[in-house]
Amino acid sequence: MVTLSLGLIGLGGVGSAVVEACGRGERAMAQRGYRVSLDACLVRDRRRPRPVHPPRLTDDPERFFSRRYNVVVETTGGVEPARSLALRAMRNGAAFVTANKALVAAAGGDLRQAARAAGVSLRIDACALAGVPFIGALERRPLFGGAARFQGLLNGTSNFILTRMAKDGLSADDALARAQALGYAEPDPSRDLNGLDAADKLVVLLQACGIAGATPERFARKDVRLVRRVDIEAATSLGGAIKAVAAAERRGSTVSGFVGPTFVPVLNRLAHVHDELNAIAIDGPFVRELFFCGVGAGPAATAATLLDDAIEAASGPDGAGRAEVGLLPARLVPPEPSWFARLEFDRGRPGDSALTRALATRGLPVRRGIRADGSWHGLVGPCDEARAIAALTAVAAVHGATWNALYALEG
Repeated sequence: MVTLSLGLIGLGGVGSAVVEACGRGERAMAQRGYRVSLDACLVRDRRRPRPVHPPRLTDDPERFFSRRYNVVVETTGGVEPARSLALRAMRNGAAFVTANKALVAAAGGDLRQAARAAGVSLRIDACALAGVPFIGALERRPLFGGAARFQGLLNGTSNFILTRMAKDGLSADDALARAQALGYAEPDPSRDLNGLDAADKLVVLLQACGIAGATPERFARKDVRLVRRVDIEAATSLGGAIKAVAAAERRGSTVSGFVGPTFVPVLNRLAHVHDELNAIAIDGPFVRELFFCGVGAGPAATAATLLDDAIEAASGPDGAGRAEVGLLPARLVPPEPSWFARLEFDRGRPGDSALTRALATRGLPVRRGIRADGSWHGLVGPCDEARAIAALTAVAAVHGATWNALYALEG
């Protein structure tokens, strides 16, 4: 039996679930020859009431790091102090495991360099699609890790909101309130709704494929709250669904991508992933149409992946993945997606052919369109966002209309 000494940083929902999983998973781990000993836990305030009571609970980093660990697991979130604690753990000879996508997105290069210098493992499988451990495979398998395109639903809160809008006829605000009541959304859901959470995860995936240079803030993003019931109904009529997609594609030394509500054709498997589930489709020169789907968040699923990562990490520095080869820089360029456009007219709407010609002459070709009382929806482009905005603004001005545009996947 191999005994692993574990240090835990953070005792929120996920951290508490790690403590519980150490007990509930004891038999399953023992059958594989492992025993995990949770030796200490570092928190911000040890006096705060908690549902679990791990041994040697402390809010003093010096006391926490006075002990030696095989693995340190971090569950706090945010970049600091998580980054400093991670670097200290690895310098002390502990492997490091985290579910903190913001940390990895912001400081992934530093973490990998520290893991390489210390000869320890770094595991990040719980950072995206936390219940579907596949990131390690991207890091360790060169041909799989050469993936060129990701299209996924990486934020369960946004997917839940759009699913309930479509299935129950809720407004975005009402669907968000339900997500919060069920524990799927944080009290402050802004990073979920504005796409930054999913953008963090895109950066993590690109790093796992050996690509540096992308930052979450630089991805094109749209807020889920731009979606209205009329958009969902029109998307259904056009043979698709509105989903909160995160997409990235690399071509040579460049990367482009976007995050936000997107028209997804019904033949695309992402159109059928509902509520809090996450999914991702991966394509590249050596892999085609790989599809992973499962619980993307939640304390129990994340804790299970963290403990599995801890056991793998303790097996040796090969688990550091890209740490031994570093990351190659890539330039982030604006995407040129297709668009799902809405025009709402205050006065008489032009005929479909006239509207199609007006958009096409301004560089926005129309593939398909549908009209309802006072409004028109169409699949247009592809083109960059500046051209789409210019064309829609010009046509709206001529015809006394307001407009909105969401992303659209081809198909």
